[in-house]
Amino acid sequence: TPIIGSYAQCAAVLDHIGTMPGTQGIMLIFPECLAGLQVFGERVLPLMRTAKLAPPRAQRVPAYA
Repeated sequence: TPIIGSYAQCAAVLDHIGTMPGTQGIMLIFPECLAGLQVFGERVLPLMRTAKLAPPRAQRVPAYA
C-alpha cells in the first residue's frame, strides 16, 4: 500500500504501522532508491516517534570519486 502525504503524515502512518501487534519491521521501496532513501532519512525518520535513530555517521565518499 503506498504511503503518500507530507513528511509528517508519512511519519505518523509509519508510526501507526510500527505499533501494530506482531509488526517486527517495515519494508520501504522508493521509485528512486538513493534519492528516496536520502529524503526519508533526512525528512521522515526524524519525525517518527517509533524510530530508533543511531547517532549521525560521517558521510561516506564513494570509492569511484
